[in-house]
Amino acid sequence: MVVEKRCAKDPDNLGSCYVVEQSSTQYYNAKSLYVNRHFQVMHLQLGNLIVYLEHMGLQKVEVTPATELGRQHYTLRKGTYSILSKNMDYFLDNIVVVNNVRDKPSLAQFADKIPFEATAQKMFINNYEDLMFSGGKRGNLRYDAGYTAMNQTDTSVIPGMNLLHRLISTKVVAGLGTDKTFELTLFKSGVNIMRILDCVQELGRGTRRRGQSLFAPLFPNRPRDSIFGGNCAKDLRLIHMQRYARFDALSCFGTGKTHLTFELLKANVT
Repeated sequence: MVVEKRCAKDPDNLGSCYVVEQSSTQYYNAKSLYVNRHFQVMHLQLGNLIVYLEHMGLQKVEVTPATELGRQHYTLRKGTYSILSKNMDYFLDNIVVVNNVRDKPSLAQFADKIPFEATAQKMFINNYEDLMFSGGKRGNLRYDAGYTAMNQTDTSVIPGMNLLHRLISTKVVAGLGTDKTFELTLFKSGVNIMRILDCVQELGRGTRRRGQSLFAPLFPNRPRDSIFGGNCAKDLRLIHMQRYARFDALSCFGTGKTHLTFELLKANVT
């Protein structure tokens, strides 16, 4: 994962860049992603990315990872980039990365409730042809639930003039386990992701040398949450999860090599 930090006064100017190595289960939270570009690159593309960053005048620096003995904050200076190791955790000013989530008991208790493998089986094996038919031609292999105002296929949507509306596609898709719908499966997964986020914020509060506002609880907009995530919780009869439904919508999707038609390149497994 690559997260760029753009200059506030000149968004076209690349100020700094984080290159985040991926672990098996990884949590990351970066600031202002509506301004700062973020995207994935394959391992084989990493060399070309580094050449590009250095061509843009960025110099490589090392940042301080979190350790058991002491955690520190760090902000990349303008004109620098850093590679964040998949074997370390980082609580930085512009990005937080926690790797190997399932190896940490406080986080694993929630991560283990998220059906990663079963969701992948459903998306890319069992229901793959349906997904390719509905969105694969645009390289958009994913499931969504919740509320959104963005719909590229709805010609009646006027940018900036439409209220968020409830997504219905996963309401008619069978859920995992005892869940009747995949909307229910996604919602419960979203709640567990939010609980992981709360735990990470708690860990982060011990990393600051000046103040703790950076790691305060995220998304504490109660009026907004009651309209969107809270309304979903009521509709799905999950009132006990309402306090963690601090989100408008949820998506799950897969990444990897694809054909030019966006069809997934699958490995042969024996």
